[in-house]
Amino acid sequence: MSKLKIHPKAENGRIVHVTPESAGWTHVGFDIWKLKPGEVADGGEKGREVCLVFIGGKGHVFVGAKDFGVLGERNSPFEGKPWSVYIPAGESWKVVAENDVTLAVCTAPGEGGKHPARVIGPDALHQETRGKGSNTRHVTNIIPEWDPAEGLLVVEVITPGGCTSSYPPHKHDEDNLPHESALAFGIPVQFDRAHIEGITKLTAEDIRYAEELGYRIKLLGITKRKADGFELRVHPTLIPSKRLIANVEGVMNAVVVKGDAVGATLYYGRGAGAEPTASAVIADLVDVTRLHTADPEHRVPHLAFRADQLSDTPILPISEVESAYYLRLRVQDRPGVLADITRILADQGISIDAMLQKEPSEGEQQANIIMLTHVTREKQVDAAIVRIEGLDSTVGAVTRLRLEELNG
Repeated sequence: MSKLKIHPKAENGRIVHVTPESAGWTHVGFDIWKLKPGEVADGGEKGREVCLVFIGGKGHVFVGAKDFGVLGERNSPFEGKPWSVYIPAGESWKVVAENDVTLAVCTAPGEGGKHPARVIGPDALHQETRGKGSNTRHVTNIIPEWDPAEGLLVVEVITPGGCTSSYPPHKHDEDNLPHESALAFGIPVQFDRAHIEGITKLTAEDIRYAEELGYRIKLLGITKRKADGFELRVHPTLIPSKRLIANVEGVMNAVVVKGDAVGATLYYGRGAGAEPTASAVIADLVDVTRLHTADPEHRVPHLAFRADQLSDTPILPISEVESAYYLRLRVQDRPGVLADITRILADQGISIDAMLQKEPSEGEQQANIIMLTHVTREKQVDAAIVRIEGLDSTVGAVTRLRLEELNG
């Protein structure tokens, strides 16, 4: 946790410099520059997209050969919304201070060439209040998930005095699926057997296409009982927009449980904040006390299963999981390409449920194809993707996301 407590190393220039390596995480970088009038901040590197946020002050902004003029108007984060600039990976940038400037530089992995540099003005920003009571935060969405960017999600958060803002990390930052699968199915906790993917490769482009097809993308933990074992997986998942769980937002959490007699049930409530956290802690203490003081013959064991009753049913490898899939391909716009792709899918026994084919932009010779498949085994999809990526008409990697209908 100490790696997240960063103190300025100077009074001027780049006073804070956080990289994935220095922080001990994988993707995000963050710098703060403090400039006097006439001083310069600059940067830009291959493989890192950037968002500049004027915390305070005004500066003349240049991106590559483009002059974006003088931006910024507030003197502190408490004086309205910020001016910001999105910069694709690989493009150089420079800010020349007009007055005293505090500049935040947010970075994430990117390939570049997908979205042009742009100014994000204060009038375009959406604000919302999250949390309640001592967990209240005022959030300004600078680059939300629905705006163009490869991987960056940028918000500015102001936490009122006396409130907390999710530090240290809580439930949103950890995977608790193995414990929850033990509670549901009576199998041993097996952290090393769970398949886990995060959201860092999720793009705004895929979120828009999913919505166009009637789906939303959520990070789900999924465990299912199958005839030959259990599925145990965490990953971004397309789910129909009309499902209740697709509309869980903010600090709210939800769990869908499907029983053999009761069918599908949903449990919904706050997953963060002072009072919900305190309630969970007190419930655990009461449970421990009750177990300790109860007659040994009438105790309900932790996880509701006695150790000698836990099942040794295997966890299925992700290659054996069955799901529907979302596939996004970038291909050359020429005859016969779609026929080649559908032939490969047919060879692997994969049928198509829905498809979008986007017309190329003016002057471009490439187009996006988006496909939704019926339920199939993951190893068949993997084999098809390898063959599709080997076609000379395919540009780059195929994007693959899993899809769950979550029917009752």
